[in-house]
Parts: sequence; C-alpha cells; structure tokens
Amino acid sequence: MSNDPISIGSIEQFNSLLKSSKVVVADFEADWCATCKVIAPFYEQLAKSLSRPNAVTFVKINGDEHLELLEEYRVTGYPTFLVFKNGKLEDTIRGVEPDILSAIVNKVIQEAGSEGAEIP
Repeated sequence: MSNDPISIGSIEQFNSLLKSSKVVVADFEADWCATCKVIAPFYEQLAKSLSRPNAVTFVKINGDEHLELLEEYRVTGYPTFLVFKNGKLEDTIRGVEPDILSAIVNKVIQEAGSEGAEIP
C-alpha cells in the first residue's frame, strides 16, 4: 500500500475515510494554485512518514472539483489543511506553514493514540 496522499474523487469517499480512519489530514488545493505547488512536496513527505492504514490518512481535495466540501468546511483560499480526529474537525491551517502543519498533525496523532487509537 502506498503512503501517498489519496486524491478524493467524491464526497462519499471523503466521508467514508472520515469514518474509517482515526486521523484524516485534508489538503484543499487547486491545479492553478502556485503556493499549493510550493508545499506539495512537504505534504507528500509528511504523508509518507506518518500514514497508517485505518489510523492516519492524508488526502488531497481539488477545491474546484468539490465546491460542496469548500462550503461545508468554509475553505476560502488555497492551500488550506483540515485536520480531523474521529471524524470531527480539530484544526485548520491556511497557507504555506510547514512547521505549524507538522506540529498540529503530530499533536492530533498523539492525542488519538492516547485515546486508544492503534497508531504505531
């Protein structure tokens, strides 16, 4: 199984991942977004090092293709990262902030692990 971020193809797929994974990190992006391309390698490396099946899942969501998710989660710019724990939104990071993104993701993974989630 690859640890690359999963490209979301439908709302149903995203909602299913929110239910099946303890932690989900969602990268809202657009093909035309230059700053999205700047942080993409960092996000992909974070996904490769921290992804765990059914425990920690990283996804990419093309905002232009999923306007309903932009509305639902009030995403107003790119890149925007949403961090979910047990299906609930825990934090939002807007812009190119690799240190903040990494710190928040690691904190939420630690919290999920201390709550009984099996995260190796």
